[in-house]
Amino acid sequence: MAKQSKQNEVEATTNVEVTENATRQVVTGVAAEVKGYATSSEVKADAGAGEAAEAAPDLGAAATTEAGADPATEAVTAAMGEVVSKKQSRKAKLSSETTATKEDVVPDYAALGVAKQDVPKYEDLRLRFANLGRLETSQVFERGEVVHELHKLDPDQKAFAKSAKAVLGLSRTGAENYERVHLYLQPHRARLVKVAMIASALYNLAGAEPEKLEEVLAARESGVSLTGAQIKAMLGKASAPAAPDDGGPEGRRAAVAGYASKVFFETVVRMLRAVHIALEPHREGRQVNKGKAVAELTHDARLAGGLVESLVYAAKVRGGLAPAGVIHVLPVADNRWSGVRRMLYDMGSDQSWPKSEKVGTWLEQKVLPELEWAVGTERAEKAKAVLEERAAAAEAERVKAEQARESAKAEAKKAREKAKRDKAKAEKQALREAKAAVKAAKPAVDAAVNGNADA
Repeated sequence: MAKQSKQNEVEATTNVEVTENATRQVVTGVAAEVKGYATSSEVKADAGAGEAAEAAPDLGAAATTEAGADPATEAVTAAMGEVVSKKQSRKAKLSSETTATKEDVVPDYAALGVAKQDVPKYEDLRLRFANLGRLETSQVFERGEVVHELHKLDPDQKAFAKSAKAVLGLSRTGAENYERVHLYLQPHRARLVKVAMIASALYNLAGAEPEKLEEVLAARESGVSLTGAQIKAMLGKASAPAAPDDGGPEGRRAAVAGYASKVFFETVVRMLRAVHIALEPHREGRQVNKGKAVAELTHDARLAGGLVESLVYAAKVRGGLAPAGVIHVLPVADNRWSGVRRMLYDMGSDQSWPKSEKVGTWLEQKVLPELEWAVGTERAEKAKAVLEERAAAAEAERVKAEQARESAKAEAKKAREKAKRDKAKAEKQALREAKAAVKAAKPAVDAAVNGNADA
């Protein structure tokens, strides 16, 4: 009975694969190794002796049975019956097997110094943590609860750090972040979940003053969208940016503030656009206009070359045959950046450019690949878009010219039709005036005729 009582305290989780193996173990009495954590070492020993092992079908729940009943047989048979009654789809089976594989990686609890009787508790927490979904606000609280339960099992911080890493896959700092959220933000959990507070903000809010916490919550509840950095600033945890006069590494970085890097990439992207434009005739089988390409590229090449030196070169004592005390600015290492610098140096002088008939090949095979490598794939693709931009601009100009021609034709047609109408109108007017003149002259003509007749 004492042994039976001890078995009743064993806690474990079951999945399809574990359940099937456990059932075979009960029915056939053959000792089999069950994948994952399903039995303790004592239970395995009992199974090897022909006694049935107990398994708890519900995660985190202790198996309870009536006196005289075989708990393993009842639990496994019930779980197996449920499996048999439900026919899994292939997709569901694959999902179940994937989950089982992930959960079956059991830590070496003996190496962690965990007492045998405490192993089920650790295993229960590990599986609870692994089964939590994506890291949403509510999951942060649930993970914090698991971490807190684990923390209570460990005798000291050193043991907690080891078990957090082995059992939950967390660093001590990460585990304590979750735990603080669970311990200090429970009164505000519903409000935080409702506004979907981001995890990084929760970690900062866990140690915030009540009035600051309320300020952030009120802002989110009023619909204000806040980033983690903005929330940190509201809580007064954001560090002031370094100023050049601060000195040290931070002061130096503030003094530079990314200037050389920013201008370098802007300059080389501009050069890439110019190279693509210069190569358009070459790609159509015609010769590149060397003079125009030189005018477009030499100044930027000199600027980019100087920026490369400021980024990847350093002052050095050359040594060798150089006089003592002579300092040279040299590449930190002889790598591809050194090649880019040499190419930019050549591009900076028209005397170093190849002959006109070879410029197209040089730009396409030497210059273009080096510049694209220097700026990276994303910027290179954006620079190459200049060809599409030019094609679109040319198409827009063509459409505009076509519309102008059509408009001119329409205007000319309207002018011809108007002239035709004006001519017809003038002819009608002249005819009317002639008729009126004849009519006006008729009395005089008639009088003259009558006078001649009287004579």
